[in-house]
Amino acid sequence: MPSHRDVRCLVASPAQEVTLDGGVKIAMMGHVIAARYNKPEGLQAWLRREGLTPHTVAFVDDNSDNAFSMFMSFAALEKSHAATHGAPTAASAAAGDGGGAPHPPPICCAVWYPPEDGAKEENYDVQTREMLLALSRGPL
Repeated sequence: MPSHRDVRCLVASPAQEVTLDGGVKIAMMGHVIAARYNKPEGLQAWLRREGLTPHTVAFVDDNSDNAFSMFMSFAALEKSHAATHGAPTAASAAAGDGGGAPHPPPICCAVWYPPEDGAKEENYDVQTREMLLALSRGPL
């Protein structure tokens, strides 16, 4: 648990607006990111800034579109990495070296939970929501 002093330092840190490739703007303050509509890009920028190369990331949101876009973005990175560098072997994955290739992107586990009854729900894509509901209830 952070001390009160740690919390004050985080709050006292100035927020920085960062423009990513493609003109995507996010804000960073301490270890916090605010990415509005660009959550996958914001998370990737934060991981790079922190020098983190996790094997897995978990993303939880009450908006089905956000969970879907996060999963799809990281799945595309994983597919691109495998096409360029080949799939890592069990030995290289255990060693964490990616088989000599650049570190593979993290596997993303994206979870959507429906908002509470009576809560104001954000806009969402109806087809994406129907697909996620079908997946949550078993095979399509």
